[in-house]
Amino acid sequence: MSRRVERSHMAFGLGPAHTGRKPELRGRELLTALGGDLVGLRWGHQVHGSDVVVIGSESDGSVTGTGCVGSCDALITNQPGVGLVVWTADCVPLLLEGPGVVAAIHSGWRGTAADIVGVVIRRLEREFGVTSGQLYAALGPAISGLHYEVGPEVIDALESIGSDSEDWRRDDHIDLRLFLADRLRQLGVRRESIGVIGPCTFSTACLASYRRDGDSAGRQFSLVYLRG
Repeated sequence: MSRRVERSHMAFGLGPAHTGRKPELRGRELLTALGGDLVGLRWGHQVHGSDVVVIGSESDGSVTGTGCVGSCDALITNQPGVGLVVWTADCVPLLLEGPGVVAAIHSGWRGTAADIVGVVIRRLEREFGVTSGQLYAALGPAISGLHYEVGPEVIDALESIGSDSEDWRRDDHIDLRLFLADRLRQLGVRRESIGVIGPCTFSTACLASYRRDGDSAGRQFSLVYLRG
């Protein structure tokens, strides 16, 4: 599943549905397979928080090869050819593209409640001069509301941000993709610039789902990079 935007490329990959190759190996395989404009891949050690890492030029003037940048749940870069990757197994992979910059966000309910999306969008405006109205957002495969039952503490945490729960909540079930789409619109992203790509992870056998498979669940990748 992929989406080409004017200045970037977004891709949402399959599992493995069950525990498989480590991110380092999969990253090298991705870099080799995609080639072309893509010269490097970076991802974070995801901790369900709201920390963001900005990937710039490294000491030799370029970012090449593959690697983890440390603990974070969102990455930003304005470097062409540098792919940003998040790994998910029910959480929402959210990819953003604006003039001269891209971002990749891993958004489970904790990161969503910490408003990781708002944190990233504010940094894009402050550090890169890109406003929310200039952004394109793609929400990748994630667990659907039908299969995502949560406790009241989760609902309370999400409602504290102020999104209308009628759109994303049905009793004790929530749909994080619908919540995040609402939140993006609140932050100023245009409705027509928000896309939802891919099915429910829980109900799709070839996609990784932690709620369905527990600790044996693998991870699918989501990737965005600027074309250079």
